[in-house]
Amino acid sequence: MMTTEAAKKRVAIMPLEKTFVLSDSAESEETVANVMSDQLVVAVQESGNYTVVERTQFDKAMQEQGFQNLYADPEYVAEMGKIFGGQYILVGKITMVKTRAADKSNFMKRITAKFDAAYRTSIAVELRMVDCQTSEVVLAKTVEADRGGKDANDSLYNACKEVAEHFMRDIQAQHPFTGRIIEVKGSEIYIDQGQSSGLHKGDVLLIAREDTPLEANGKIIGMTQINLGKARVTEVLADYAICRITEGGGSIQKGDIVKRGK
Repeated sequence: MMTTEAAKKRVAIMPLEKTFVLSDSAESEETVANVMSDQLVVAVQESGNYTVVERTQFDKAMQEQGFQNLYADPEYVAEMGKIFGGQYILVGKITMVKTRAADKSNFMKRITAKFDAAYRTSIAVELRMVDCQTSEVVLAKTVEADRGGKDANDSLYNACKEVAEHFMRDIQAQHPFTGRIIEVKGSEIYIDQGQSSGLHKGDVLLIAREDTPLEANGKIIGMTQINLGKARVTEVLADYAICRITEGGGSIQKGDIVKRGK
């Protein structure tokens, strides 16, 4: 029987290119890149579907060979990923970072600054996930975030965290999630998918029931589905998750299916 860990896909996260100009309040370029890389590692691991290749396996080699062409050449990227044992490789470049203190130039701004974050960081990162076996670009997009914090470091951390989580949500959306309801208790449902499925607290799931078989060439190839409602994930455990019904509910029962929705 395959273990959960073995079933996870291995991702090599490459050092990020730095093509931005720092604002006066920000940390060094290397610090910005490290914080962003660390948040990508956390987001990938917490997704439940991936595990990250240990960075010590390729940091030295990357320093010797350079990585200026990684973002532009998917085939080269895929070969690098294979060398480092990744099924996927994640590359990117930080194109903009701006950290600024709260504006206290006049009385009203000093008043509102008491209720706002002391610092804010805006960041833009171009990210690309490549399948190492096919050289296919699974997802490529620019993710931007603007987050506040109690100081410059805190706002940078929050902005990088938002970018990483946003990108991983989009990756997860490429691979539809499905599960089944194993228990219904009032407005709560229990489903047969847990942490390894990539579910997170707050995810919205659509609830449906399989209805009429679909046939083609004498074979059943699928089932029509009746939409029953929606639920929001409230708790994710090792082997199952708990959700609260937010729409519908009257006819939802054990055996109905759930899938990722909006």
